[in-house]
Amino acid sequence: MFTAELDRHLIKVLKNASKLFSIFVTLIGCLVLIGWYFDIQILKSVLPPWATMKPNTALCFVLSGLALNFLRSKQKLKRRVAQGLALAITTVGLLTLSQYLFGWNLGIDQLLFKEPLEALHTYSPGRMSAIIATNFSLMGFALWLAADRSIYYRPVQIFALITALTNLQVLIGYFYGVEPIFGSSSFTYTAIHSAIGFVLLSFGILFAFPTKGLMNLIVSNSAGGMTARVLLPAALAIPLSLGWLRVYGENQGWFDHAFGLSFHVMGNVAAFTGLIWYCTKGLIRLDVKRKHAEDALKTAYAELELKVQERTGRYAFLYRRHD
Repeated sequence: MFTAELDRHLIKVLKNASKLFSIFVTLIGCLVLIGWYFDIQILKSVLPPWATMKPNTALCFVLSGLALNFLRSKQKLKRRVAQGLALAITTVGLLTLSQYLFGWNLGIDQLLFKEPLEALHTYSPGRMSAIIATNFSLMGFALWLAADRSIYYRPVQIFALITALTNLQVLIGYFYGVEPIFGSSSFTYTAIHSAIGFVLLSFGILFAFPTKGLMNLIVSNSAGGMTARVLLPAALAIPLSLGWLRVYGENQGWFDHAFGLSFHVMGNVAAFTGLIWYCTKGLIRLDVKRKHAEDALKTAYAELELKVQERTGRYAFLYRRHD
């Protein structure tokens, strides 16, 4: 367990971000349900060619946002409500997965709203994709564990990270226009706002308790914590940006596949080499400051010890003279 001083301001920022994410997740689900009720296509699928968010998915996002908001409460009753909501989310996810695995229809897909049989990118009308069902199963379990303060928090963060990475891949597919990444002909596609909702929910869970588990390093004021706060956002932003530039350049005919690959690789090498140099320079600067502080402390200790010896010697002289 890390014992370094923590960045209190960053902790407050992350907790506020978690609360904001819970509102956004709830809002996403509510807007999609409104879209289904009034048949507003832009709320259901964002763009017409894309897959719709299913009603059960929207409902689970509403429940997830509420659970994320309640699990941080100091009131035991609200945390129990959060666990109840989390249990409902997990149940819906597991029941949907069972329909895919065993080929049966439990009647839960069209329970809220009816979807036509010819719906785009849909394996079965109203049914959320298998990956979304898996994500809700993980998220529901993570929310249930997080609401119980006695539970070791690291498994919660691992589930959240798995879900975040899975849906970041889906967002990359939409961002790059690579359709197979966010769906297949055999299963329902993942809607873009479903992926966004899961990313927000995952980070909301991670930020809810920033001093626990893996997040403890991020909020640490140690050299390692400051380095992590520089490298982690860069590890996400740089490859995504360079990858998009490569795909866009190849699609526009600016260069061929071979040059695009070399551009992507060398761009990452150059960017991370610069980041490593920057972080190393910062670590060296901190090390120099630490050594200067140690030298100043040693000097002050030596001076204090010398004064003590002088006074001890003076007192000893006066004592002998008195005798």
